[in-house]
Amino acid sequence: MKAKIILFDIDGTLIKAQGSGTTSLNKVIEKLFGVKKICDTFSLQGCTDKMNFESAFINACGKKPSKKDIDNITAEYLKLLPSEVSKSVKKGAYKKVEGINNFLLLLSKQKDIFLGLGTGNIKDGGFLKLKPSGLLKFFTFGGYGCDSHIRSKVLIKAVKRAEKLSGMEFEPKNVYVIGDTHKDIIAAKEAGYHSGIVLDGFGDKKLIMKNGPELIAEDFSDLTPWLIWLGLKKDPKGIRRGTYVCPDTPIEHAHFGMTGMDLGDNEESINKLRRIKNKGRLMKEKTCAIVYSGGKDSHLALIYAVKSGFSISSLTLFDGGENHSKYFHDFPKIEMIRAHSNLLNFPLLVVPVAKKFRTKNIKENVAVLISENKKKFDFDSFIIGISRCQRDGNISVWKNAVENTGLKFYAPILGFDLIYSCRVSVELGVVSIITGVEKAQVDKKWLGREIDEDFISYLEDKKKKGKNIDGGGIQTMVVQSPLFSGRIEPDKFKFISTKEQYLISMESFSIFKKRRKKKEALNKVVF
Repeated sequence: MKAKIILFDIDGTLIKAQGSGTTSLNKVIEKLFGVKKICDTFSLQGCTDKMNFESAFINACGKKPSKKDIDNITAEYLKLLPSEVSKSVKKGAYKKVEGINNFLLLLSKQKDIFLGLGTGNIKDGGFLKLKPSGLLKFFTFGGYGCDSHIRSKVLIKAVKRAEKLSGMEFEPKNVYVIGDTHKDIIAAKEAGYHSGIVLDGFGDKKLIMKNGPELIAEDFSDLTPWLIWLGLKKDPKGIRRGTYVCPDTPIEHAHFGMTGMDLGDNEESINKLRRIKNKGRLMKEKTCAIVYSGGKDSHLALIYAVKSGFSISSLTLFDGGENHSKYFHDFPKIEMIRAHSNLLNFPLLVVPVAKKFRTKNIKENVAVLISENKKKFDFDSFIIGISRCQRDGNISVWKNAVENTGLKFYAPILGFDLIYSCRVSVELGVVSIITGVEKAQVDKKWLGREIDEDFISYLEDKKKKGKNIDGGGIQTMVVQSPLFSGRIEPDKFKFISTKEQYLISMESFSIFKKRRKKKEALNKVVF
């Protein structure tokens, strides 16, 4: 047998430290910059520590960090992490993934097997997390989050260290990567390595399925499929090619485990998994990020996406900070958008504006939004909730900006006038509060009121008198929707007057959980 390298991720693959890393980073950012729960503003799943530190700094400070900034965060993080891991252990929340100890013990006795780490953790942080488990003794090398932002390069670095340590060269076909998220699969494929996944970690099962790893198992309690996959054990019943669950992967039979299942004695299960995988392929073709402000138009675009079968990778928006209304013609409402994200159960990525931000530079701004989202999420489409376009009366500027990045572009409510979009939202059961009005167009009395039939009648009356109010005449915030798992009740408003607008911000609000409404209402309107 040729020598093989097996690389293990840490979090969710070897151990579960119950968010000790996330808690530590939250505390570091609060200590250094006064921003609480920074990790709620971006997704950490499957990313390297270096990338997470950078995202945390950007979201807290609104600018890119210097090397010194990252060094400071790293130093503080390593000071706090031991105590957070210790707390997790004392609570009984720190756990090893089932079966991992026996698996590593068995592998460590194999003559031609080299065990290493392939993790997004910085080296010292990874070791601190692993220390209570007693598993560190099995690993003599690794690739770490301090080696690169890019997961595939982390894995390649681990292999180079193994080659230096052993004095041998390893072909990609002899390197096996074991993780718990779809990003572990992607990284392994980029490097040309094999990929196996445990579902007992932190990964999204749908994303794992659509990225097609060679092996999927709940954990390591049954070692047979893992040993067959690694070529350390023969399939007792043999393999009949062409009947496997993952026919497009190199070691197809191992995906379904201990085998014999491919011989027809469990055909129903095989067909079920095939359908899941095929569904994953279809989802991959309809996965989108949505520019989301929380207003009725962006929410209608979200409803369109859900109704059309898109998988929502992320909601995203720019945050202008104290100057938000200057840039975006509305009042800052990031906490409210986070509430939306929680009620929708969709990830949110907030991108702070740069100092030289220009609202009219659509091409550059779109590229920034897409680039930041691509660092965290996988998607092939970009959706915006524009109902009107101020540039030359068409959508070409937005469309070209998105398509220049290689993505598909959708503006599903383009062409909706204000009356129609208000009526559609009411019919769908979307409750929106008017949070801004143009002084020259809309009576101030509507500020803070819900969009309802009275307001629609007001708009229709204005139109009859030749004073049509366009979509930019009001700003809105959705507080209830058939997509929400609860409703938002404003407690306190803050009023502001600009040269052109009256605006209100919901300074405090309460969230009331309720049963999700049936979604039949979503079929009332044809987009």
